[in-house]
Amino acid sequence: MLVYSLQQEANWEDKIVGTLGIRWDKSTLNGNSTEYYAFPRASLRSISPILTFWNVGFMNQLKPRVAYGETAGAVNFGATFTPLGGTNIGGLLGSVVSTQIGNTMILPETAKEIEFGIDAGFFNNRLALEATYYIKSTQNNIQPKSITFNGCHTTPSNEAELENKGIELSLSGTPIETANFRWSSRVMFWKNDLLMTKLGIPTYISGAFDLVLVHSCMQKDTPLQRSLVVLLLL
Repeated sequence: MLVYSLQQEANWEDKIVGTLGIRWDKSTLNGNSTEYYAFPRASLRSISPILTFWNVGFMNQLKPRVAYGETAGAVNFGATFTPLGGTNIGGLLGSVVSTQIGNTMILPETAKEIEFGIDAGFFNNRLALEATYYIKSTQNNIQPKSITFNGCHTTPSNEAELENKGIELSLSGTPIETANFRWSSRVMFWKNDLLMTKLGIPTYISGAFDLVLVHSCMQKDTPLQRSLVVLLLL
């Protein structure tokens, strides 16, 4: 894998900070191993003027922020090749064609994400709040595509698109702070909804064994996952 990256940051009196960047990736795992894929990114954050115009005594910090970025997921190793499987016939070793056929035109999964957030500090940062809302869309999601009428042979293909929407909240505080003792606590909340917005192959059931049997229905406009996490750190 070969990567080139450029980044530029601008800072105006530590009140507004902006960043622009771009990365070019080339990988032998992709169908076209000589092509570079570009992934731009940008961010902007500032200290809100609300603290200048209003006398908010209990709030000492307010920083809105916004960011956008693109990235890619690597293609699985060997996706462009058709492997051979070993066999034994009459005591003689041989090879058989695998049920998975390579795809020399496979593309890397690409993701675009935009997020909006705010960081606030209260009572000389004894109490801090971080809030983020994000939307992430994934294109060229790799799915197994059947290429024979009986479904015995499949090939990896860029047949699906996904969308993630979620929020992240963090509230931290220092209720007690003395010369010899400091007590800090944090509560974190995270919620994420995953939706398949496009599926260019027939609906199928994906399952896996772990401690329990988990099934996922791969179907367009069907929620694939809904996560809700709450952590309390003392």
